[in-house]
Amino acid sequence: MALPGHALSYRAREAACHALEEFAGRLGTGSASLRVHCYRAALESLIRAADPAQRRPRVQTMRKAHALSFPQYARLGLLHVGLDPGAVPLDSAAVGAMLEQQHKVVAFLSLVLLLAPLVETLILLDRLLYLREQGFHCALVPLFDPRFSPRNLVLVAARTPLGAVLAGLDEDEDGDDDGDSTEDKDTAGAEPTGERQSPPPPDAGCEPQ
Repeated sequence: MALPGHALSYRAREAACHALEEFAGRLGTGSASLRVHCYRAALESLIRAADPAQRRPRVQTMRKAHALSFPQYARLGLLHVGLDPGAVPLDSAAVGAMLEQQHKVVAFLSLVLLLAPLVETLILLDRLLYLREQGFHCALVPLFDPRFSPRNLVLVAARTPLGAVLAGLDEDEDGDDDGDSTEDKDTAGAEPTGERQSPPPPDAGCEPQ
């Protein structure tokens, strides 16, 4: 961010990558997939205990992970980060205590995701204002329902007013080009807020996916 003395943290930028719609649906139905957030949190705690150098373990996303037991999930995750599953206790009382905190993990994650739109808006407006300062006409356009993909916003920028540009695009799509459309318009894209991945974990305790 361009504000002197201020910067968005990695975790804030990571949180901005996630949309509320899909998570809210799972939360409303009590989906079994919610347990995976606690699985991942417990696994990351075990990884850091076994190898403190892995401060942010890159645990691979697993298909249908909610259908696995925690030991099954953890063995796959430990192998992915290069650790021996046999050297890490997966059925200890400490692990059981972490898994019992699923409701706390989901509550924490819900609070994180409530703030995600705020950070995402800040990032998008920062990009939009920068382009506007460079002389572009800008608009943020939601192309489709965010439930299909959270990457549904496009930052459109052009040297000419966007009304004329978008009207010209409509004419091209309809095959009604009469030769009067603007030929010298210049467009510029904007970098995305980041990849949409699993929600970010907290710094301590049982960490959400």
